[in-house]
Amino acid sequence: MHNKNSPWYSLGLKYGFPNIYWTETVSDSIIATPINTYSNIFYILAGLLCLDNYIFGLAVILLGFGSSMYHCSVIYPCQLMDISSMSLVFSVMTSQHLELNEIYTYLVILLYQLQLFLFVKYKIPLQYNSITNISSIILTIPEYNIYVYLSLSLFLYGLFNSYLDIHYKYIYGHAMWHLFTALSLYTWNLSQKKYIL
Repeated sequence: MHNKNSPWYSLGLKYGFPNIYWTETVSDSIIATPINTYSNIFYILAGLLCLDNYIFGLAVILLGFGSSMYHCSVIYPCQLMDISSMSLVFSVMTSQHLELNEIYTYLVILLYQLQLFLFVKYKIPLQYNSITNISSIILTIPEYNIYVYLSLSLFLYGLFNSYLDIHYKYIYGHAMWHLFTALSLYTWNLSQKKYIL
């Protein structure tokens, strides 16, 4: 939690603080949780490597920026940016799994964002939004190949690290979540290329 010396403190008082904290101590600097903030570079790199699938790669890059803003500030509006960018990634993945055309892809994106709005409006913990996102992906995978299995394994390992949130000197479980889910998104993109081994 911020204290009064933090540059984010007044914004937190005005707009709210997040409903979840990770083990990294919130500092009074402009970058409130540096390790969790900097580890979002993995999303940006993964997104750049996925730009052959332009809309997906761009969504992953936006996830890197949204998540880094949340961990940089540790205030509620930026947590919404983080969750919203996650929903964007999952909605693009769902659309591509179902091989929807552009118009329907935008509709799916809108529905995912509407779901997030309803979570906020009715004060449902934002973490449950992630569960619905994960479920929608697993249920819409059209075919399994080695990249899909690798993607799901990396994702679940990252999820385990995130909620266990182990704290070593320079390694935090949530930062490991960023690394392993970025790898998961990259391998998922490979699976879309129909490289079945």
